[in-house]
Amino acid sequence: MIDPGVTAVQVRGELDLATVGQLEARVDHALTLGSRPLLIDFTACGFIDSSVISLLVDLRVRLGNSGRPRFAIAAEDQPLRVLRLTGLDHEMPVFASLPEALRALDRSAPDPSPTAVLPPSSSAALITSPE
Repeated sequence: MIDPGVTAVQVRGELDLATVGQLEARVDHALTLGSRPLLIDFTACGFIDSSVISLLVDLRVRLGNSGRPRFAIAAEDQPLRVLRLTGLDHEMPVFASLPEALRALDRSAPDPSPTAVLPPSSSAALITSPE
């Protein structure tokens, strides 16, 4: 379960150039929901490619470096290896488990407002939100 005060985007399956647009749309939508920290959960994702890396770098640039994380990434397996190999785990908050990412965001949460629930993706349920 995702903690209150966090907007979460959960990714399932594989993400590549053909599907990264779905993630981008979900992240953009999540950012319109206010000042809640954003969690991108790749723990159920089996594969990411360079298009996802590009999206995450753009997100990092958009959100800046305030000292407190405004977003966090939880990843395992191949996505975590890619984030580590590219060095992004040194440039943005990347965690090897969902609880670690949530703890980091909990420390930076601006208010205890309810968790944002994003509607399911319309395309192949690759990107969903917790229920």
